[in-house]
Amino acid sequence: MLGFVLTMAGTAYTVMHGVALSLTGWRPSAMGALAWIILSAMLAVTLAKQHRSCCRVRSRPPAIVSQTQGLTHPCLADAIAQAANGIVITDVQGTIEYDNPVFTSMTGYAAEAAIGHNPRLLKSDQQDPAFYQDLWQTILAGQVWHGELINRRRDGTCYRDKMIITPVQDVSGTVTHFIAIKQDVTEIRAIEATLRATEIKYRTMIGHANDAIVMLQDGKIVYRNPALEQLLGHSPEDTKTAAGRSLLDFVAPEDRERVRDYSQWRLRGESVPDHYEMTLVSLHGRRIIVEVRPSLMDYEGRPATLMVLRDITARKQAEQQVAATNTALQQEIAEHRRTEEALCQANNAAEAAAHAKSQFLTKMSHELRTPTNGLLGMTELTLDTELTSEQRDYLTTVRISGGMLLGFLNDLLGFSSIDAGTFKLGTMPFALRDCLPDVLAPLVTQARQKCLELAFGVHPEVPDQLVGDPDRLGQILYKLIENAIKFTARGKSRLP
Repeated sequence: MLGFVLTMAGTAYTVMHGVALSLTGWRPSAMGALAWIILSAMLAVTLAKQHRSCCRVRSRPPAIVSQTQGLTHPCLADAIAQAANGIVITDVQGTIEYDNPVFTSMTGYAAEAAIGHNPRLLKSDQQDPAFYQDLWQTILAGQVWHGELINRRRDGTCYRDKMIITPVQDVSGTVTHFIAIKQDVTEIRAIEATLRATEIKYRTMIGHANDAIVMLQDGKIVYRNPALEQLLGHSPEDTKTAAGRSLLDFVAPEDRERVRDYSQWRLRGESVPDHYEMTLVSLHGRRIIVEVRPSLMDYEGRPATLMVLRDITARKQAEQQVAATNTALQQEIAEHRRTEEALCQANNAAEAAAHAKSQFLTKMSHELRTPTNGLLGMTELTLDTELTSEQRDYLTTVRISGGMLLGFLNDLLGFSSIDAGTFKLGTMPFALRDCLPDVLAPLVTQARQKCLELAFGVHPEVPDQLVGDPDRLGQILYKLIENAIKFTARGKSRLP
């Protein structure tokens, strides 16, 4: 009996110390180790009592041991009952001899429903037989088994059970019991799965991002996405990538000091621009202008800088082209304005010349009309006297020529009036049939010279008394008959 107690004490200390270390990472001090030894001894005594009680009741079916039988020491009973993990003790065949309240809350099986039964009542059939075969081979060989499996609660729901099973051996090394420490890690695994899915999602997003993303710590690149490698000209087959190198190795010399200052100021909490531009030099020497948006973050417990680099080289080149085009357009607009000013000056000069010409023609026409009218008047007076036929012909020619000259002066006045924008039609009553002979008289000589017959007539339905400008009407009719005579070789010209 003493040998069994010592064996159980040593095994209990080993198991409890190993469990505490594996679950919490806690390493006891000297006083803590002494406490563990005392607690282990108490557990060993309790197990020995339970073992002796079990031996006494072996002949009583079923072999159900009381949940509190043997746990007479209040400290030991409280320690096991209030443990944060489920604790199960079985015999070498796997029959449950003890379980604590956490096991009940974890599985739904009360002590009365679990003690005396095999833990296979928790089996969910989601592990293959080889899994359980490996488990039993390990613990029957006296080795500690630790792993994770999917068990089924009493209500039929499944949960993930993380266990450590330790064999208990007697002084001869024979395995007599198994102690299992159980932890429900269902929620933990669900959270881990969610975190993994989230990590995969964001890694995929970052991996497929068009912008280069890089994380710097102590000036070194500790993370970068494929876009950065592509930006710097590294192919997937390159053995020398940007990982582990300083970002300043790829920054153009003229920008390095500024970028270094920004990084140091940011780490010190000083004010820095939330975005800026810098130039990178690729593996092949190509200069790349990037827009940088940095942010400070924690990486593995230490400060780091996350940078998003956007290639704006094409945009900058386009801006330069737009600026050059804008400069050219401004020059062209200035030249156009100069041309417009020159045209305006030339137009003003032309208008001034036209105005001067109009004034000259108007003045000359008025000046010539007076002597011309005098000549025509004296000619008419002379024709009223007794003249020889030859003299009459001469004076008639003078009168006709004077009339033509007067018509020419009237035309000049009309053109100058039109050019000056002052041309107006007269409105006065006149007899149409009375003015026609005066219009045609100067053209009779031209018609005779070409042996043409000149005639005119007015349709009976045309009224004789009209209101208008007889002078302008006469000019129009004169030009029509004059052109008719000019372009008629023989025959006659008739109006209408």
